[in-house]
Amino acid sequence: TNGGEYFNPTGIDCGANPYFYSDPSDKNIIFASNMRSEDGGNSWKEMNDCDYVLTHNPVSPNELFGVKGNSIVISYDKGNKWQRLVNIGSPALDLSYDYLQSALYAAVGDRLLKYYIKDGTLEECISAEHSNRFGENLISLVETDPLYPNVIYAGGRSDEYTNDSSVLISENSGKNWYVVSSNPNNQALGSSCQGGIQPVDMILSKNRELIVFSAKFGIHKFSAYNPE
Repeated sequence: TNGGEYFNPTGIDCGANPYFYSDPSDKNIIFASNMRSEDGGNSWKEMNDCDYVLTHNPVSPNELFGVKGNSIVISYDKGNKWQRLVNIGSPALDLSYDYLQSALYAAVGDRLLKYYIKDGTLEECISAEHSNRFGENLISLVETDPLYPNVIYAGGRSDEYTNDSSVLISENSGKNWYVVSSNPNNQALGSSCQGGIQPVDMILSKNRELIVFSAKFGIHKFSAYNPE
């Protein structure tokens, strides 16, 4: 509450789900794992039907999306109540919303899935042609461009080597992809390597930069794709 000058402990142990989110329309409502606060973090209540919150609908901020087990869940009342949308077979590590198609992208570790809310269709977006030379798709992050929702960024990392397809971009809603960052040799971590990003998070800034936070190689910036 003081711009980061000092911090007060909350006493909350997020355990295996260290996910944090804030309500886009009410700064007093924040989420830490399956805990919810209405007073800026002074007091907390457990959410029984949501393990963690990951994203919202940018054109309808009252719609929050989270995860419960292997299911994607939705709330229409700032996280008070949650209902199941779809079981995707694995816990989502990241979610991002395309408001033009009313679709959710779900990164589940080895795949990127796309769920169409209106008709309930679930499809896989990234195929084997975008896997690294070990045949792996490492997808733990996804970001939809809020200005151009047909532009999607996805990424992931290995804990053993620098992934040669760590950040991907699609310009047509996930139909085709190409690699933004590369490390041709898939070198082992700890070696003298070039090009490996190992992303643990990424955001699209207001000044149109894709900022990628790396596990071992600092912070990287890429110019965001602009269709014009």
